[in-house]
Amino acid sequence: CLGFFLNPNCEAETYFIADTHFGGTKTMKRSGRPFRDAEEMDETMINLWNDAVEDDDDVYILGDFASDWQTKEDVFNILEQLKGKKHLIIGNHDECWLNQCTDEELLRYFETLPQHMEIIYLENEKIALCHYPLFDFPGVVIHGHIHNFKNRESGWEIIRNKPSILNAGVDINGFKPVTLMELRTYNHFFKRPRRFF
Repeated sequence: CLGFFLNPNCEAETYFIADTHFGGTKTMKRSGRPFRDAEEMDETMINLWNDAVEDDDDVYILGDFASDWQTKEDVFNILEQLKGKKHLIIGNHDECWLNQCTDEELLRYFETLPQHMEIIYLENEKIALCHYPLFDFPGVVIHGHIHNFKNRESGWEIIRNKPSILNAGVDINGFKPVTLMELRTYNHFFKRPRRFF
């Protein structure tokens, strides 16, 4: 590794993030995000992303990268500002802007063509990457879609009791891409029973 003397741990990191919903005022309000407007939200998430990620790191985006109404040009403008080798798992809000793109355009911004699910191996673990949580996968599941909601529709009754199901949504992970270890820490606190005094 050429950067060994500057950084003895030169191995690239792998990060996970979901449900950024860049440009999404409605999502910002619905999830209770602490921003004045979508412009502040986008700028903050771009800065946090680039503070965490280096150019050689892999970043798996677990769906809903942008809002439904965004054009491909809006999305490409954001992608150009973000560090890392990006991989997109398609979410329910991505179809609209993805349908405007050719494969050649997508491969300018992503390492692989977007797909609905991918299996990777990381730290000796088999990991399913998908937008919607999977409940019966024999390994770790990293997902998005539920934001910070703890209701029946999100599958919360199952998710909260399965430490192998990890929510990569920005609403519980500091609005930035996180490593597998960080993901486990944030999810531990997210799943902790509420205490009332």
